[in-house]
Amino acid sequence: MSYTRRKSALPAACAALALGAGTFSFVAGAQIALAQPAPAAGAAAAPAATNAKIDPRAREVLNRMTAAYKALQSYSGTMNFGGTGVPDLSPVRATIAWKKPNRAVVATTGKNGTVRAVADGTNFYVALPQPKYKYLKVAIPTGAAGDSTVSRAIAQGGAEGLGLMPLIVTGADPLVPVMQGLRSLSLGADSTIAGVAVANIEVVLGAPGGGGPTESLTLSVGKADNLLRQIAIKVTQDNKPITVTETHSDIKVNPTLDDAMFSFTPPAGAKPVESLQPPQPPMHNVALQPGAQPIAFQAKDLDGKALDLDQYKGKVLLLDFWATWCGPCVAEMPNVVAAYDKFKGQGFDIVGISFDQPDARQKLVDFTRQYKMPWRQVFDGRGWKSEVGQLYGVRAIPFTVLIGRDGTIVAINPRGPALETAIQAALAKK
Repeated sequence: MSYTRRKSALPAACAALALGAGTFSFVAGAQIALAQPAPAAGAAAAPAATNAKIDPRAREVLNRMTAAYKALQSYSGTMNFGGTGVPDLSPVRATIAWKKPNRAVVATTGKNGTVRAVADGTNFYVALPQPKYKYLKVAIPTGAAGDSTVSRAIAQGGAEGLGLMPLIVTGADPLVPVMQGLRSLSLGADSTIAGVAVANIEVVLGAPGGGGPTESLTLSVGKADNLLRQIAIKVTQDNKPITVTETHSDIKVNPTLDDAMFSFTPPAGAKPVESLQPPQPPMHNVALQPGAQPIAFQAKDLDGKALDLDQYKGKVLLLDFWATWCGPCVAEMPNVVAAYDKFKGQGFDIVGISFDQPDARQKLVDFTRQYKMPWRQVFDGRGWKSEVGQLYGVRAIPFTVLIGRDGTIVAINPRGPALETAIQAALAKK
């Protein structure tokens, strides 16, 4: 799911949590869907938020949780997801099993049937319930990009829940996507969930930059195993409380999981498709097509140096439209960094186009340093009205344009495993 420029179903501050956080995404009609795959294992800890009140005891609990997930080699459990105050939100139950680095199976059952996601070590599949009769198949990339396969299977299989689970299974810091809106992090009173003693981490979020209402997020972490037991989100819309809860149970740590359980057989009569998403209105300038010329622009990077496409002639270039406040952008960034590190010596480069606000310049600088993003960033502080963004008609981020050595567009919006594949193909053309 991308962050799109549209009116949120919830207050602006909630959008910081829902769309910017990478946990739950509240969309039109208040239907709840899942955000993008999580950062790869070993992602750096979240930088400190400006003026956020952080209890070191709470931070330590989260550190132990991320370390516990990073150390796991296999896992199985059950997730129950539901809420109150959200129209048309039905309870969802999911069974989850995964084995690192690249095997996972998630079956999520709701009112519309069961969505099944499988990563078998070679391919990744998602099958929708009847009567839609279709499934998606994507090859699992090798190397660093394949490390996020487990989290991707969980994300895609958990079509109506599994908020933070795709993020933390790889040992990534759960505060990374919400840091821009973080107001406080504190340690609540201990309690029990289904007989399991838990430590409760209270997270208060608001709109990035301050101001506006706040929302609360409670992470309940098992005191014995340091694994996530529950996420509870509380927000208010039109003076009405909204509560969304995700509970994890039947947890087995490092179980023996036979590879046979990760096999996939297409449902009878199902046909393979390239995407499971319904057709969407154009989210970028429709003139941007493979084989076409990219739109020329002149801009300045963060160092104040002039930047234009002519400077990258003869290279394969990725234009990456993103923002530090955009949860899906943050979630995709480890994949972008991995691609840069792998191909930078072969004639590949990146130019970032930041949609950050005027007061976020230092945040942008700190973010790129924190996540080792040495490529140049275009930043004019105009947010959605970014001059280059306007030229390219970008209405949803993250959004990417891959330009070949000959200066023509070779791929539009390649992300996830498709990014590495597209870069390899472009580099192969002389």
